[in-house]
Amino acid sequence: AVAEYLARAEGGEVKAYKVPPGSHRVMWFGESEKRIRELFQAILAAAEVPGRIVLVFFDDMDHLGSRDHQAMGEVDAKLMPCFLQEVDNIRNGRVMLIGATNMESRLDEALIRPGRFGAIHRVGRPNREQARQIFSCHLTPDLPLTDHGAPPAEAAQALIGEALAAAYAPNGELSTLATLTFRDNAKKPVTAAQVMSGALIASAVNRAKRRVCDRALAGGPPGISSADLMGALAA
Repeated sequence: AVAEYLARAEGGEVKAYKVPPGSHRVMWFGESEKRIRELFQAILAAAEVPGRIVLVFFDDMDHLGSRDHQAMGEVDAKLMPCFLQEVDNIRNGRVMLIGATNMESRLDEALIRPGRFGAIHRVGRPNREQARQIFSCHLTPDLPLTDHGAPPAEAAQALIGEALAAAYAPNGELSTLATLTFRDNAKKPVTAAQVMSGALIASAVNRAKRRVCDRALAGGPPGISSADLMGALAA
């Protein structure tokens, strides 16, 4: 999405790299640092092309490790300083680095200080309207849906509305997932809204699609129903 936005805003080519977690880590001393240096050499070489922007996305950045060898081991303790040095050596303004993590507390403080990954954007759980927008990306009108007596687009939104009501309404069918009981016998409910995420919504829609495919292959009725979607969300 960022690469597409940059291409449209700048009117040029965007070369995107996705660096998966652990891809640079090798058990042999010196090899991990070598991989880091080779990665940044490729990035800077790609950025030399006139009019090109290079976007590098580091997934699960907490896997980079720490400078503390007692906490992370000797290999990781050498990997982080090498990575920081390569980041500091970037002088090309057409290189953009983006990192993502679900474990911010595990990031080395030197990694997120101003001048490196200085801008920090925290993405929280989607609220009801945001969840509707995510659902709409996956549960589209071109899918086979049960007949709600409405055009496909309205039928899709009707299914989404039922799923959101079940998950977000105070007395919804799926609103309370569990109840935590503490030592003092106090209780606290765990609601669907507290664990909702884009990945969970995408996974639920995919499960509903597979359920319908299995049913259709067995001779059952085709079309995603409210029961299919509710069952996928509850799974």
